[in-house]
Amino acid sequence: MQGATETSQRKTVATRRTVPQPIEAINHPGAHLRLNVVLSLVGMSRSAWYRLMEAKVAPQPLRFGTRCSRWIAADVSKFLAERTAQGAK
Repeated sequence: MQGATETSQRKTVATRRTVPQPIEAINHPGAHLRLNVVLSLVGMSRSAWYRLMEAKVAPQPLRFGTRCSRWIAADVSKFLAERTAQGAK
């Protein structure tokens, strides 16, 4: 009887499965991009990206809570175009 009570009182922990966002999401200007997609596109580390955001050089994210940030694809595309233009000078 003791064993049945213990197993019924155990809580199961649900694990969240994250579906990877395709890199092609950049082609949709209104898409909300995850950090891993943005970092893949700009080719820099997370800390470097956040330094550019702090310096107001990189686009600021939309905040959907305390642990959820997304970047608008059009803003990231504009940032990449500006960086490419600076490098071509």
